[in-house]
Amino acid sequence: MYTGLSGLNSYGEAMAVLGDNIANLNTTGFKYSSVHFEDLMAQLVPTGSGGGQVGRGSRISDISTVWQQGSMETSADDVDVAITGTGFLIIRDPLAGGLFYSRDGNFSLDKDGYLINSHSYHVQGKEIDPVTGTPSGVDTDIVLSQNYASPRASSAVDMVMNLDSQTAAAGTYTSAISLYDTTGNVHTLDVTYTKLTEDEGVSTVTCEADAGALNSTYWTISSPTTDYYVWYNVGGAGVDPAIVGSTGIEVAVAALATANQVATATAAAIDAEADFVCPAPGAAVITITNAATGAAAWAADGNTPWAAGNFAMVTRGAGEHDWLPTATLDGNAVTITDVGGTGPSNMVFDNNGTLTAGTNYDIDLWTYNIGDATTHLTTLNLANTSGGSTTQYAASSVTNYASQDGYGPGFLQRVSINNEGIITGHYSNGQIIPHYQLTLARFNAPGKLHREGSNMFTETQDSGVPLTGAPGTNGLGRISSNSLEQSNVDLGNEFVHMILYQRAFQANSRIITTSDTMLEEILSLKR
Repeated sequence: MYTGLSGLNSYGEAMAVLGDNIANLNTTGFKYSSVHFEDLMAQLVPTGSGGGQVGRGSRISDISTVWQQGSMETSADDVDVAITGTGFLIIRDPLAGGLFYSRDGNFSLDKDGYLINSHSYHVQGKEIDPVTGTPSGVDTDIVLSQNYASPRASSAVDMVMNLDSQTAAAGTYTSAISLYDTTGNVHTLDVTYTKLTEDEGVSTVTCEADAGALNSTYWTISSPTTDYYVWYNVGGAGVDPAIVGSTGIEVAVAALATANQVATATAAAIDAEADFVCPAPGAAVITITNAATGAAAWAADGNTPWAAGNFAMVTRGAGEHDWLPTATLDGNAVTITDVGGTGPSNMVFDNNGTLTAGTNYDIDLWTYNIGDATTHLTTLNLANTSGGSTTQYAASSVTNYASQDGYGPGFLQRVSINNEGIITGHYSNGQIIPHYQLTLARFNAPGKLHREGSNMFTETQDSGVPLTGAPGTNGLGRISSNSLEQSNVDLGNEFVHMILYQRAFQANSRIITTSDTMLEEILSLKR
């Protein structure tokens, strides 16, 4: 009779576990429990062949949690997440400070911007460093400020245009772009590009050393028809470098010639060529113009500075493909220079319409609180940008691409979470800023975690300490955004077990009733 009673107790408890599984059929992140039975210690009884053993019934040996992955349900809430694979989300009780672990990613933002679960417990993660863009520090409450995102002053401007090669001298083209100052105010930058005439300016070259260091060195120069190289034969010991495709101009000087004497000899040698006019130099500075048009000479490839050996080009005259930029901010003239503070130099295009010089400039807008916080300058990039490079083709002048790196203040519009658990804020000023990364935890013995209710667990000595990390690392699963993990209860499987437990319970009850009948028979023997 007591054996049958043990069976009733066992299968009654098993039915309670089964009922809990079915009751949580639609509980987010729920993991069903499986019941395992074992027999009780046997009793020795005498038999004709010796001692025999009779079992004393059954009991539940273990109720284990089955961590099988649940199916995913799509959610319309941007902060709802599900874990694909191993791991738990970490949640902190803001009052008691205790940590809980859950597979339920049904989250929301409270009035203070904290990411919370349905019981207002704070979700844990690592803050992302705004400079490096990587998570750092210890796990902390995830809180997204509802205030404005700070503005950023513009410090770099990219402009990609086509400047019409058929534009007459002194013709202009203006391209405008909006910039932001340090407080988020908008300003209009107008950059005007002016086509230069060929005879604007002259080219000057400065000799920076005496003859002793010049032997066999050279630098390049070109007329509209011919490329030249000017080389130095010091004391008769020089060697002609014989530059392929160019005509050499030999400058013969004495071994002890000074820089001024070298400049005088250079001017005479160049002036002897019919393509150039090169008057007597002023000290060590040589002025070179084209003999036919009066236009200045230029470097042979239209781009490379003349500096070679101990000569340096100081200025370059305008060629037939040159433009010069000027700028205004909100209608007020501002200073534009070459990078480094000189100039500005001309924008130079080769015969193919490719911008070869004057690709980058600095604009001083710091009076208006615009520019890099360190240099106080705003860089103007005309080539090698994300939108390509400025060209000069026989087509209408047009701005093909314009971009700048500043922005005004913006308020938080929505939040998104990717499969690496990165929580990103999307702001009204177009900025997308990563703020936190969710932290996941796993346990060596998750079945030994203590159920706390409300889809939460706590660690125990038997479960081991939590092993934490970013999603997708350290054996942890990944995050599915806009999703919730459904219960992994299989209703068909539960019904099958319900029938088995009910039949077993019924059979054990029959043992008790049959034993009762047997006892009645024994009691009736005295009658």
